[in-house]
Amino acid sequence: MLDLELSTSFLFCILSLLFLFIINSKSIFTTFFPSTSKSSKIPRSYPFIGSFLAFHSNRQRVIQWTSDAVTSTPTSTFVLNRPLGRCQVITVNPSNVQHILKTHSISTKRPLSFEHMSQTYSAMVSLMTTVRTGSSRDKLLAMNSTPNLYVNLSRPLPSFELLLIPFLSSATANKTVLDLQDILQRFAFDNICKIAFGYDLAYLLPSLPQEKFTVAFDTAARISEERFRAFHPLFWKTKRFLDIGSEKQLRISANEVREFAKEIVKEKKQELAASFEKVKDMIYTHASLSESMRLYPPVPVDGKQAVDDDVLLDGMVIKKGMRVSYHPYAMGRSEKLWGSNWAEFRPERWLEMRAAAAGKWSFVARDPYTYPVFQAGPRICLEKDMAFLQMKRVVSGVLRRFKVVPAFEEGVKPVFMAHLTSKMKGGFPVRIEERAESF
Repeated sequence: MLDLELSTSFLFCILSLLFLFIINSKSIFTTFFPSTSKSSKIPRSYPFIGSFLAFHSNRQRVIQWTSDAVTSTPTSTFVLNRPLGRCQVITVNPSNVQHILKTHSISTKRPLSFEHMSQTYSAMVSLMTTVRTGSSRDKLLAMNSTPNLYVNLSRPLPSFELLLIPFLSSATANKTVLDLQDILQRFAFDNICKIAFGYDLAYLLPSLPQEKFTVAFDTAARISEERFRAFHPLFWKTKRFLDIGSEKQLRISANEVREFAKEIVKEKKQELAASFEKVKDMIYTHASLSESMRLYPPVPVDGKQAVDDDVLLDGMVIKKGMRVSYHPYAMGRSEKLWGSNWAEFRPERWLEMRAAAAGKWSFVARDPYTYPVFQAGPRICLEKDMAFLQMKRVVSGVLRRFKVVPAFEEGVKPVFMAHLTSKMKGGFPVRIEERAESF
């Protein structure tokens, strides 16, 4: 018996060393799994490790890689085999998206990311509780209905006139190159905290401070997302049990977010001011924002975890516990859904001229299961209209006074990075120029 145990242990050690050698051999990955191939197809799967080799070689472009794979299949659905027999279904078929989000939402109700994001979710729940303590989803729906939406949005954007506009004016005068991605993220944090929580975060000061809460929030989100890329959940669960490395940092960051929530509960207040009426009818801007999010959705991949066996409408069999993901990034690039000109930025695809509207353009929303940027059905984002209004407010306020000119170094192109939300690698350097005349 002892000899058998020693033999088994020796074999496991050999396999482990071989595996470590393979994943650290850049030449092997480059030869057999080129990460820059535009015509990626379904990755090969091997015993024990599944498609981890291909996944690892494409770890810097997972969204683009899975997008190429799923759009190359006849059914617009494929199974990504993960290590140790785990499977993940990825689909861009609108019928399947509807099946996941609405028709059979009970069978796939449990969020795919619940276990991976549990600590971050817990901190976020503490934060949101400070805003709408005791509010049910039905109450939130009522609060965000059309009659009530503008009342909720009647609070001003405090950071806009007081900080964002002066900040851009200063950059114009000094010909400063700004990271627009960082600036807008700071503005969003300031804006949300002030309007929703009655708390002035002051994250968009000229000194660009590293606010403790926002750093903790970003850190918690980043580490939670990294759990998805682990060879097996056992790796990060072990670190969490031992309270070491990234899992220790996640615990600390999540606690900092909770402490922030506790503090602003004491300071919460509400402010009232005039309407967003002018921006709600900005049809072409609305279409431009929709087109931008078609190509670069804020959440590039989303999904659930099946709590029962199921079958998708295209015949894909779903087993209990299997991951089921839909891929908004790939759906926005699907010729089947958007036609041969899918790669073109065309806000006009969202507009049509209606005689009944006296020859004016009207915005035409797409089927939410074809365009699930804000999810769809019972799980549609409650803050969708609020998000559009705030985006249009910023776009109109900034572009009316300034030109935003990209300032990448010569030969450098922006690189899309997908974490929990979409970002540009290295930020978005721009120069701000005053317009000769405001419009």
